[in-house]
Amino acid sequence: MPIQLIIGPDAITSYRRLAYTPWHAIAEFVDNSTQSYFDNKAVLDEQMQKDDDKILTVAIVYDKENDYLRVADNAMGMSLTELERSLHIAKPPLNTNGRSKYGMGMKTAACWIGNRWTIKTKKLGETTEHSVTVDVTKVAAGQGGVESTAPARSHQRASPPGCQHGVRSPPVVPRLQRQAAQKIRGRPAREKQYRQPQ
Repeated sequence: MPIQLIIGPDAITSYRRLAYTPWHAIAEFVDNSTQSYFDNKAVLDEQMQKDDDKILTVAIVYDKENDYLRVADNAMGMSLTELERSLHIAKPPLNTNGRSKYGMGMKTAACWIGNRWTIKTKKLGETTEHSVTVDVTKVAAGQGGVESTAPARSHQRASPPGCQHGVRSPPVVPRLQRQAAQKIRGRPAREKQYRQPQ
């Protein structure tokens, strides 16, 4: 039997040792937001004109009191299939001509920032919002660690399209506390701020 290379679930904890800075890690989320806009520019520009949004908005908010970082956008959002693909480590996106090439950035950045992170997303034109929370410690211990919420019923009021990334209990809090939260281009995103369950 040939010798095999085996990568266990605890490899996810090694992402904390990457040579990120807080703003380089946050830039991974911003890259995903802006690439979503570039990939769907025509349909998003049309929708933004109807909604009086006019421009892509990426909002970055750090809540120091609650140790919570939120990055939200009003871009295309993701379907359930796209969300599942985005959670597959090292699976490149369908379009590798843009900023996303390797299928690693969102996961490595989120794990570098904190041990528990959530993605909430709804694709433009769909009525279902999807949410998934990853507990890095549980994943590394082989205890599952990935929770998804039941999708909203189709008769419920649809939330705006876009995507949110939320991270709780970031190990990099001391570094983040020295830097002010900033907003990238325009008004805050239309999504409500979600608090991570305790």
